[in-house]
Amino acid sequence: MLFLNYIKENQNINYLDMFFQIVFIVFVFIVVIFLAYFSTKLIGNTKIRAMKSNNMQIIETISIGFNNLHILKINEKFYLISSSKEGIQYLTELEKDTISFDYIKKDFSFEENLKKFFKKNKE
Repeated sequence: MLFLNYIKENQNINYLDMFFQIVFIVFVFIVVIFLAYFSTKLIGNTKIRAMKSNNMQIIETISIGFNNLHILKINEKFYLISSSKEGIQYLTELEKDTISFDYIKKDFSFEENLKKFFKKNKE
């Protein structure tokens, strides 16, 4: 659109000016993408740091329709809660013996966890 207006006004086509306009537009586009990437990364890291806590932790979450079930660990005690668009409900306290922690090991690599996950789902 800029180029058509430029041609109509001047009737002389200056290819050098057109080249610099294209370079400028590409440069602005790259700067906008760069700023969007880093601002998203900054916001994401801020949220992750805000969610880390020594006293509370979400152990597992599963979605059932529009409801979610969450297992929370709060000061070495485990709780089962339900969340939906209506709100959050406390369901029960869980015993530590009833919760399985073998599906994720911190010392395994991502590849090993992924292989274990697929192996478990095949069975």
